[in-house]
Amino acid sequence: MTSILTTASTDTSQRQRLLDFGLVAAAVATGVIALFGDIEEQVGNIEAIDIAIIFAASIALWWRRTYVVAVAVAVVALRVASISITGTEIATALAMAVAFFTLATSGQRQWSYPAAIATAVGMTILITSVDSGESFPQELLAELAITLLPVTYGEVVRGRAQRLASAIDAESQLRVQAERIRIARDLHDVVAHGLTSIAVQSGTAAYNHPSDDPNDPTRQALERINEVGKRSLEELRVMVGVLRSTDMDPEGLAEAPLRPTPTDPDNFDDLIASASLAGISLTVDISGSFPSDTNGATIVAAHRIAQEAITNVARHAGPVPASVTLIHDSDRVDLRITNSTSSQAAPTVASSGVGILGMRERAESTGGSLTTISLGADGFEVRALLPYRGPSV
Repeated sequence: MTSILTTASTDTSQRQRLLDFGLVAAAVATGVIALFGDIEEQVGNIEAIDIAIIFAASIALWWRRTYVVAVAVAVVALRVASISITGTEIATALAMAVAFFTLATSGQRQWSYPAAIATAVGMTILITSVDSGESFPQELLAELAITLLPVTYGEVVRGRAQRLASAIDAESQLRVQAERIRIARDLHDVVAHGLTSIAVQSGTAAYNHPSDDPNDPTRQALERINEVGKRSLEELRVMVGVLRSTDMDPEGLAEAPLRPTPTDPDNFDDLIASASLAGISLTVDISGSFPSDTNGATIVAAHRIAQEAITNVARHAGPVPASVTLIHDSDRVDLRITNSTSSQAAPTVASSGVGILGMRERAESTGGSLTTISLGADGFEVRALLPYRGPSV
């Protein structure tokens, strides 16, 4: 998950840098063109200071995401200088519009609108004082357009981004909650199996007890164990029944069935078969085996993590070779699911992007951990370390 987030963050940063570079270049170009377009109205020749102001106001936009207010103030000040020195208000207009847009998208609502109006009024007063031939009302409307329109559009963009972020966060929370419910169901299967065995064995032991005396302490203890086991099993089934009533599959189309603990924890034939249906050539390499006293939750987690990882391969990489490796240590199993990259474009499949969160929930529910590793051109790896006997206490 960390590698995926890092890659996404890097891509976003690169796009932002390209956008900022384009804005700087556009601001410089429009400023220089506007300056030379008004050359006939200038007193004397264009000097280096005129060009320098345009470049300074434009280049300041490069830091607009980091120093939002400071960049806006600097650009306004440079535009004042440009108007005062060159008499051309258009030369730095684009830079100022971008600065106010950034001010709005950064959430500085308490500053953006008042600053936009105050700046428009101040610029109008300055422009009409420099050039008495300009109409104050017309110039004010023009300046309000330069400041208020970017601020209004920035508010729209910010609101849309916030709604999208809220929707993504809500979807992620729902997916994680759904995965926790599935974990609860699987734990039900594990615990129910144990309680059933306790109830059956204690009932058999009580029935076969050599003493027929109903007051025999041993016989009474066995009967109480049997009764408590059956009652606990029934209560567990009722509680999981409530969970199942709201447990839907990822698309909300059908109720997900209860799944028992695998009979043979080292058997991944079902996974190989399902991978084959997706066109994935899957190999399974197992070194060692699960100890007899392994928690059922750990066995379930190993199989479910492998299933989810292979599902992610089918979603995001397509029909590529993949492998599942289980290395059994003295106190835990090291599970690794690795896939190669494809020379073809990956299939376009709708995904919430929280599948790895679900796998991590499973691993941590057993006291283990899960990490993901980008192998670059060689593919991707999911690695889970799952203790046999749960978290240490």
